[in-house]
Amino acid sequence: MINFTSAEAARPSRTEGTISGGGATWRTEYVPPKFPQPGEESFPVPQAFSIEQSPGSTSLPHYHDEDQFQVIPAGAGTLGRHDVGGISIHYTNRQTGYGPIVAGKDGLTYFTLRQIATKGIWYLGEGNKPERDAAKRQETAGPIAVKPAAELKSLKAAETEEIIKPHADGLATWLVRVPANVTVASPVHPEGTGRYIMVINGTMQLQGQELTAFTPVFVSHDEKHFNLTAGAGGLEVLVLQYPGGQRVLERKCKPFAAQGPMAKHGSKQVPVAPA
Repeated sequence: MINFTSAEAARPSRTEGTISGGGATWRTEYVPPKFPQPGEESFPVPQAFSIEQSPGSTSLPHYHDEDQFQVIPAGAGTLGRHDVGGISIHYTNRQTGYGPIVAGKDGLTYFTLRQIATKGIWYLGEGNKPERDAAKRQETAGPIAVKPAAELKSLKAAETEEIIKPHADGLATWLVRVPANVTVASPVHPEGTGRYIMVINGTMQLQGQELTAFTPVFVSHDEKHFNLTAGAGGLEVLVLQYPGGQRVLERKCKPFAAQGPMAKHGSKQVPVAPA
């Protein structure tokens, strides 16, 4: 399974809302989840969207039911104890609490990327008790610098850097630079499951489309061989690999109605309707 929506095609889905700690947000759907029908369960069911937090707004500490990556492409602020901005990455295991996410004076934009979709959000300090099947785990990395356009276009050979050092269970993140009009194989961890490929600079050719920054592409665990093809100006991508093992492979996305209600915290947040 390869699933993506170009940045241009996703733009009309942008909607305004509010956030738990106060302030306006805008959400754009890049990979809307296709929740299974009642009586069915599925793996994977990818979900990718961006959130733009207004200046000074806060998302209160919380956790979700599924493993997720977040990529921060613009703005600045804090995520828990970490300063984030430029291009930063955050990973959390399912039911690991994180936050608050506080936007700075210029706001903060981040993508949330999951290989198993969920609508639930549970706030810390409200009596919610995670039912973990693995230890708490968070990873934060960045800022990640991209090459100037002229330098990327003149790149002579592909380059790969480890951003989140590969874990034994398959969790890993790499930065890959590809010369103009060249195709290289994406890195993959043999113990991992799905990957997101996030274009962060230049363009990527895929299925007859030219994908620009910031476009996430989901590549499922059964697509072991995935090629990265650069456009005329070269390409820089993040490859974000989810962990594997029995803990992950036995997870199934439940139907929308079977996931339980979203916990609220004095905001106007509502569950996202199924695609």
